Amino acid sequence: MYLKNLNNTELLRTADQLRDPLTSTDMELELIERFAPLLDKAEQLSAIEEKLLDLGIEDTNWLTELLSVLASNDITDCEKLIYKLRTHSALYDLVREDEELPAQLEELAKAPEIQLTTVYNLQDHAASLTKLAELTTTLL
Repeated sequence: MYLKNLNNTELLRTADQLRDPLTSTDMELELIERFAPLLDKAEQLSAIEEKLLDLGIEDTNWLTELLSVLASNDITDCEKLIYKLRTHSALYDLVREDEELPAQLEELAKAPEIQLTTVYNLQDHAASLTKLAELTTTLL
């Protein structure tokens, strides 16, 4: 058997099969123990990379940045990510439905005092604001 022809997985499996407490050195045994978990991780990453390719994503360099952004926003699991995406999407859809609402809210936020006309304009959008409140309550 020519060891250089074996890939990492085959080499590690062969070394594990040839492990013998009487003839294997401490170095060989330690290398097998240390490299087995690394090889498992490499196989997991390879499976993820293959899945990304199946989805048509060839450039994976952006994943590091994405993971950094997720971590900085305290998104540590899939459920948190799904929650944030659904919340964002629902709020975006609500605001998009009533295009005047963001401008009026911005105007209200900038005004030193609440102007009566702004209040009346916001009352016209009470249904949208009620829907927003219901959505927020549901999501929380």
